[in-house]
Amino acid sequence: MKISKKRLANKVRKLEVQNYDMRQKIKKMDKLLTYLDELTTELNHALPDPEYDAKCEENAVAVEESLARHAVRLGLVKPKPKQLDQSVFDHKYVTSHFHYAAINANGRSIFFSDKPKYNLELGIWYSTAGSTMPMLKGYDTTNWQNSLIERENIADELLEIDLELLSVCETCGAEKESDCE
Repeated sequence: MKISKKRLANKVRKLEVQNYDMRQKIKKMDKLLTYLDELTTELNHALPDPEYDAKCEENAVAVEESLARHAVRLGLVKPKPKQLDQSVFDHKYVTSHFHYAAINANGRSIFFSDKPKYNLELGIWYSTAGSTMPMLKGYDTTNWQNSLIERENIADELLEIDLELLSVCETCGAEKESDCE
């Protein structure tokens, strides 16, 4: 089967036109795909993602803490003084008979077994009865005369002691009813 040059040229032109049309359609589809990718990205950013938000927040906190530590280390910022709270009673040297803590005007914490008073002129807390123990330094002295705190779990400890006393058997006097004869 022989094809004339004219017919062959017409078929080539048709194929070239089809090729051109196909390239134009592909360009349009590429533009639409790019638009869809951008739209998807925008939607992903607009929708809440708790895991991603939590990671971002953790990173922001870590960066802030790091910057604050370096600023203090480099002397750009003075360290923020500590605040007196119940956590001071968790220190390994603070035994359970210390029921009060306060800050002296020099920023040192003092622990007391009995409720103390303060001397405004000397800038100290003192107790005329019971025991005291100076402890940690570096506390905020802004309002030292109002810094007295009482250990929160004293009532719980006293209640436990009272309950132990009540566990004595009334009949025979044994400490536990299971020890009764």
